[in-house]
Amino acid sequence: MPGCRACGPIVEANMALLYEAFGIRRLQIDVNFWPDIDSFAPGQLSRLYGHLNGEDLFASCDLRSNTGARFEGEHWVYDISDSSLLLRCTGYSSTDDLRRRVRSLLAGTREFFVSRRVAFYVDRIRAYGIVPDDKDRNIGEVVEKRLLARVSKEDRAALPGLAGAGLRLVGDAEGFHWHADIEPPHGHYTVLALDADLLFWPEGEPPSPSDDLDTIDTQVMTAYEFITGDIKTFASKVFH
Repeated sequence: MPGCRACGPIVEANMALLYEAFGIRRLQIDVNFWPDIDSFAPGQLSRLYGHLNGEDLFASCDLRSNTGARFEGEHWVYDISDSSLLLRCTGYSSTDDLRRRVRSLLAGTREFFVSRRVAFYVDRIRAYGIVPDDKDRNIGEVVEKRLLARVSKEDRAALPGLAGAGLRLVGDAEGFHWHADIEPPHGHYTVLALDADLLFWPEGEPPSPSDDLDTIDTQVMTAYEFITGDIKTFASKVFH
């Protein structure tokens, strides 16, 4: 493909990224309480660990005095404070299993704090996954050449240690605002990473315990389908 003397040659990379092998490596859900729990009684968080761990989902319990706790297992993290709850998943067998676990942890939390009758709402879900490549190449260099094709080599040299490039996208969809990053992950330039960050619009009314878990279930699937469908499809058209 012809270039220009000022911009340098335009490089058309022959990419062989395996989008059919894309997999989500991490999904994080930021959950808020309504109303806040205010405070935890002595020993209450230790008992919560036992209450939620009937399936041995967690292997460790880190207590922060009476202000919160963090439970960690091979694939799940549960971090609770008096106003919010973070759920992070790094492995699941199916979307049904993912949704079941999220619902179970939230329902178990509400059951434990039954005297408070808390409801939940989500304001952010972040999903991260990688696309492998079928060749032993530096994807950082490949993506950089595609995105910075019109920037001269001399101008690129002005950035010390430039090892790659990425693409950030921002948008508004029905019910949520989103950011998406498409780039090779730092320090691991043999794959392409897709990162979707969904911010959900607050509802006009406080959440209700009668339907909050259904709403969150829908939001989890929205995030899953957004990164595995929309973002992956877009990336495959730009970096194929």
